[in-house]
Amino acid sequence: MKKALLCHPPTGLFLRQDRCQTFLENKSSMEPPNELGYIAAMLELGGIECRIRDYPMVDASIKTFIKDLRDFDPQILILATTAFTFDADLLLCKEAKQYNPEILTIVKAPYLTPDEAQSLAGRFNALDIILLEEYEYTIKELAEHFTQKQYWRSIKGMVLKHSGDILYTGKRDFIEDLDRLPFPARHLFDNKLYARPDTGEMRATIQTARGCSFSCIFCLASKVEGRKVRARSPENIVLEIKECIDKFGIKSFFLRADTFTLDKDWVISLAKLIIKERLDINWVCNSRVNTLDNERLYWMKKAGCWLISLGIESGNQGILDKMRKGITLEDSKKAVSLCRRYGIKSYCFFVLGMPWEDKKTILETINFARELKGDFYLFHIVVPFPGTELYSIIEKNNLFKDGSLFGYSHFHSPVKTFYLSPKELRSLWKKANWAIYSNPGYILRTLQNIRTYRDLVNYSKYGYGKMKELIFK
Repeated sequence: MKKALLCHPPTGLFLRQDRCQTFLENKSSMEPPNELGYIAAMLELGGIECRIRDYPMVDASIKTFIKDLRDFDPQILILATTAFTFDADLLLCKEAKQYNPEILTIVKAPYLTPDEAQSLAGRFNALDIILLEEYEYTIKELAEHFTQKQYWRSIKGMVLKHSGDILYTGKRDFIEDLDRLPFPARHLFDNKLYARPDTGEMRATIQTARGCSFSCIFCLASKVEGRKVRARSPENIVLEIKECIDKFGIKSFFLRADTFTLDKDWVISLAKLIIKERLDINWVCNSRVNTLDNERLYWMKKAGCWLISLGIESGNQGILDKMRKGITLEDSKKAVSLCRRYGIKSYCFFVLGMPWEDKKTILETINFARELKGDFYLFHIVVPFPGTELYSIIEKNNLFKDGSLFGYSHFHSPVKTFYLSPKELRSLWKKANWAIYSNPGYILRTLQNIRTYRDLVNYSKYGYGKMKELIFK
């Protein structure tokens, strides 16, 4: 039987999804490696034995990776990488080839055009395949024809080194019926590593839909998943929830979609089915601020939703309009207020440093964030991902420090605005965090939400980590 080792390389704590690549300040925000789980599920259908390793979550080094190579002796290595870590991640391919020159090295890369992928493949001699677009059926075909290398040229959706050439095999269509996919191979995860931050209970991520029909200039969603929203059926999602409960004892979930609340009828149907099946679960999701209303929130709360992440982004309407967010400041106020009315916590996301930002607009965002009285906050500094309109704007106007994201993150970005340097943006990012986390009103509201000793410990750890980040980094 062939063997495959799939991993998050030991190169930093990052979300490594195609659409969401970000450095994490602590492990409490880390999600299970679902994308590797989907790949492994497909490989297992093809008769390939798999292991999944999330090295950053166990503080492992490259020595642990080398030991796993020797102990497991795989014929296939699959890495999940990011734009921030690509060069460091690819060192694992080199180590793997030194151990076994015949090992097949595959990278599930961040968004790349075929030309960019071919160029990267040429830079790294130890890399054999880069997966592009949706990868599940690409992997399935590779597993089915593993020994027929001549056939690989006909498998769409990847850049392939073959007989001295670097080939793009052609575009693979998006998967229309997501219900056909197997569930991620969670039996290969160490599920205890991925927990709800406040209670410490195990939490699984369930991908409920793919695709985004909106046009935010900074986002990769429509590039990697398409503009058409493809939602799984409520019945299929509930089956996956039941599997998590029955097989793994997981009762806390992140129901992931680019905009979970987009289709009102679908949201309510899913909520009602969760209630009908008497699933004793709690869950979170993300939402646009203008896709929430009383009816949706009533059924979501009744079905176990306790938190919604909201893309608020800015407290300046002009900046919102320039990033083509398609929302108003009033929409954000209403969304946070509605969540509060139904006892659902709000997680407010902001992005600082759009090209047109100056100190005044960022201070307006900080003040607006305080006025909202949300429950949790996350401030990012702009990162221009290749393939986005934002990247083109920043590149055209020479606002990109050195043209590479390697070694940077949403908290240490290499960009400047027309008016602010990277150092000034970092200083304003710190100011935004201090304005929230040292605010007596916010601290009091947070303390009032603490119900158990475990809550107190976890909130205290997060607060300590945040203060340490702001003071010492």
